Amino acid sequence: METRGTMYRRLVFLLLGVMMLLPAARDHAAPVQASLPDGTLLNADYQRGEADQPAVLILHGFLQTQDFPTVRRLADALHEDMGYSVLTPTLSLGISDRRQSLACEAIQQHSMESAAAEIGFWIRWLIERGHRHLALVGHSMGSLMVLAALPDAPPEVERAVLISLTYIGQHLDVFERGQHQNDLRKARKLLTESPDRLEAYHIAYCKAYTATPAHVLSYYAWDQDHTLEAIRRAKVPVTIILGSRDRRIDPDWHRRIAGSGGHLIVIEGANHFFDDAHEFDLLDAVDRAIAGDSELP
Repeated sequence: METRGTMYRRLVFLLLGVMMLLPAARDHAAPVQASLPDGTLLNADYQRGEADQPAVLILHGFLQTQDFPTVRRLADALHEDMGYSVLTPTLSLGISDRRQSLACEAIQQHSMESAAAEIGFWIRWLIERGHRHLALVGHSMGSLMVLAALPDAPPEVERAVLISLTYIGQHLDVFERGQHQNDLRKARKLLTESPDRLEAYHIAYCKAYTATPAHVLSYYAWDQDHTLEAIRRAKVPVTIILGSRDRRIDPDWHRRIAGSGGHLIVIEGANHFFDDAHEFDLLDAVDRAIAGDSELP
């Protein structure tokens, strides 16, 4: 007859065996704070996933944060359902410890180059924590920033996924197209005559975006042609995911992307934000793109 001690040891070994058969536990989202060399504090959320899965960096859209709904839903699903390690940074936009979205009318102290540099910072952060296979994902203007960061990305960055990929300046509205051309001429003139002068410009959804000419021109450079050329020059596979009902882009944008060398996925019925039922279609498309099988039927 077994003693109580023997029965206890058997139970412990049985429980340990069951635990070893279970999948490795995944971390919940943990806030991360890091500093740039100039002392600027950066914020992000990090969810460590399964060791054999790539790490995914997801970047929010223009003037937003890591908590923007499209980004947050996707990040949580990729981690909880697919097992990826996921990092969702908030770009500083020139503001130390930024935690809230930035108003268009605020004085803007950032550029496309500063955004790309911060993406590079977080790529290095992931590599320093042992991740050797990375995918970059951007939403809306965040997709342009991912493209801007790709030329300097290390070999650990293996794929890019551009959701609701947009561009600057070629609006559907005739008035806005004319306004953009006026603003472009104004910024170019001020760049030589008064480079430190703050002026209000139209950019993306902002009607009074307050910035210096150099900063606004860094974004204005990313028109359709420049964006398509960046896709062609990318050193890694690029997947572009668009919603068929995205009203923020030119109807001809789909055709132009299809000839860029990137792989285009169009999700029927989805808008710019892939909300409601389309968030599941988006998750599936992003997962397939990260895994490298987005072109399979």
